[in-house]
Amino acid sequence: MKKKYFILLIGFLGLNVFQNAVQAQTGQHEGKREPATIYNIPFASSNNVIELTVVNGSSVSPSGIKITASDLPSWLHLSPGEQELPPFMKSKEAVVMFRFSVDKTAPVDENDTLRFLISAPTGDIWTKEIYITVDQPEKFELFQNYPNPFNPTTVISYQLPVSSWVMINVYNVLGQQVATLVDDHREPGYHEETWNAVDMASGIYFYQLSVISTGESRIFERRAMVLLK
Repeated sequence: MKKKYFILLIGFLGLNVFQNAVQAQTGQHEGKREPATIYNIPFASSNNVIELTVVNGSSVSPSGIKITASDLPSWLHLSPGEQELPPFMKSKEAVVMFRFSVDKTAPVDENDTLRFLISAPTGDIWTKEIYITVDQPEKFELFQNYPNPFNPTTVISYQLPVSSWVMINVYNVLGQQVATLVDDHREPGYHEETWNAVDMASGIYFYQLSVISTGESRIFERRAMVLLK
């Protein structure tokens, strides 16, 4: 089961006369700032939740306040992309939740930013930024090639939990090595290698992942694929 991540964010909605207070909460003012919190997101996870709480610091009950996700990284899929807050009284809170998944192609151990725009019918707009990083995969894994059967190219993908020296070799049914797709260092995360079998005969082939990560080489996994011409 994929892990859920819950992120609680406190925004402060002041509309016009409380503009400075809004800026203080959303980090848009000059001067000394507290170190930004960076949230860790599980690799290739789904059903994660961002919970955004907006506090009404004005003297009115605002309506038509919208929160919109902006400039999201391509590997993060969020739903819905926009929500409208219900009217809420002075000093009260309104809560919205955005669910999101993280694609396995996301870069790991790199800081990224999620940006939300809080807009009012008056034309006022405030920005809330969330800093995240995607954790490394928890284990080595070799995936089934795609497409399969194939002609003449196919993609072989795998994931690494740590920096490793990676070898992927291709063998025929006689056990003879017919290709080496990679023999190089790779960083943690998701990777793809392409095999062009244009000069190979139709048949069953095997691809094998070997890694060196702790001073010893070990074969992690072997899978079969079908070349069909």
